[in-house]
Amino acid sequence: MLVGRACGQVEYGLYTLLLTLLVTAEAFQAAIVSTPYVVQSPSKAGRDKEIYLGNAVLIQLLVAAGTAVLLLALLYAFPLPGSGALSPWIVPAFAAAYFAVLFREFFRQVLLADLKVGRNLLLGTAVHGSLIALLLGLKLTGSLDARTAYMSLAGCSLLPTLLVLGSQRCRLRLDLSGLAGQFLDHWRVGRWLFAQAAIVVVSGPVYSWVLAASQGAAAVGLLGACLLPGSVMSPLVQAIHALLLPKASHAMQGGMRYVQRIVLRSSVVIALTFMAFPIVLGWFAAPIMKLLFTGKYNPSGWLVAFLALRTYLIVTAVPLTVGLIVCKQAYAVFKSEMVSLILTALIGLPLTCVLGVWGVAWGFLLTRLFSRVYIALAFRRCIKSSLRATPAPATVDAAGGLAAAPAASL
Repeated sequence: MLVGRACGQVEYGLYTLLLTLLVTAEAFQAAIVSTPYVVQSPSKAGRDKEIYLGNAVLIQLLVAAGTAVLLLALLYAFPLPGSGALSPWIVPAFAAAYFAVLFREFFRQVLLADLKVGRNLLLGTAVHGSLIALLLGLKLTGSLDARTAYMSLAGCSLLPTLLVLGSQRCRLRLDLSGLAGQFLDHWRVGRWLFAQAAIVVVSGPVYSWVLAASQGAAAVGLLGACLLPGSVMSPLVQAIHALLLPKASHAMQGGMRYVQRIVLRSSVVIALTFMAFPIVLGWFAAPIMKLLFTGKYNPSGWLVAFLALRTYLIVTAVPLTVGLIVCKQAYAVFKSEMVSLILTALIGLPLTCVLGVWGVAWGFLLTRLFSRVYIALAFRRCIKSSLRATPAPATVDAAGGLAAAPAASL
């Protein structure tokens, strides 16, 4: 909001486009670097865990540096339209913010992997509190633009993260001979999450483009306005995923039953806690939209509720997704996104062409519902197969000898 008010339309457009690259890079890093580390680290101890962390830090730095160089080359080789009249330092400032934010997000996952939730919260508060204060200061002095915004983001992300790195330095060991093997281990765990992130990046904007082609740009504006109230749950989705993944990874060391317990309990709690969210949002849609957009948009409350229901389905699927990742069944998560993509092409996009924004709402709801059902069935199959493979406990028979427990005990 502050950057948008301080910059012109072209500069703010460039700032937003570059920011989408950063968000996309975060998703891919989580798939290849952060999530595999969180899943695998509880099984390590002592020197092995120190080496695993040290090599993971080096892998993160190499991946971030390599992708940053590639993005810089592409941005300079194919400059964005209208960017020639802007400051030439915007792209280097973005590169610094890109590197710093990826570094920060990795160390937040390292803290969560060790169940240090308080330190993670402290790091996030320090980063975003200092960033807001710095941007407000730049806005008041008239110095805020896209370049200084990205420089502020880089500095406020890097300095607190370096303090965390300093506190963790005694736990870091490098073993370059095992670096390639650990990267392959990360790839085995995260390759399907990487593929899933690629599908989400490709399929995300397709509804807006089809809606614009069939109904005009004004319909896309109405869709964006209706999605905004429900988007308040997006940080909540990320927070639930970030908290459940390390807890489930640690529970996996005790066996599949512990993972099943965490997933089922958290699914019930989340479903019951947020059950009323779409209803409340639809009921108070009119005053909410008037407050946000000063009466510019007046959609039906049912439309806002339908779009919020899609967010509710995403939130309730988080524990099941975490359970599949911990059980090394990320392929099922990828397949659920494939199901969603196929249904989008077969049902969602035709409905969008015919019904406009309402078609988008129905498409969102149906694709998320089928994806949710697929993930639930996949987790159920995973639990059944794992419990079947668990050896039955031995019992003492009447003669005092050992006998296998009956299959019903499972």
